[in-house]
Amino acid sequence: MPIAYGKSIEQLEREQPQVFALMKWMFQAIPFGVLKENTVELFLDKVVEIHTLLFETGKDERDLVFKEMRFFDFLFSIDKNVFLQRDKIIVSLINAYLNDLSEVKEDEYVRIFSYISKILRNDYQTLKRIMDGVSI
Repeated sequence: MPIAYGKSIEQLEREQPQVFALMKWMFQAIPFGVLKENTVELFLDKVVEIHTLLFETGKDERDLVFKEMRFFDFLFSIDKNVFLQRDKIIVSLINAYLNDLSEVKEDEYVRIFSYISKILRNDYQTLKRIMDGVSI
């Protein structure tokens, strides 16, 4: 078990209680499927672990993701050779967000893909595949 600065867990907790308070609230999001009509299309080859909180994203959560766009940095850092459905999830997320909008979809489309093109740099095949999957 690693020990930070040669101190025990108890010593660290006394000296830096804010770190332990923060650690209680950290979580990991693992997309595992898309809800289509009355069925779920699963992306993972394994079952989600026990004690996992399942949460369907709604409009409010999508609005937060697209407000700052930095979430795409995380999504594109996922190795698509390990998680083969990465691009499909990104397409689903973008389509859901654009479908939530009542107007100005073209402006948002340009804003989203301007950001994504900066992340992907010269990976034009991935950019095209994602753009082809998004409908406005």
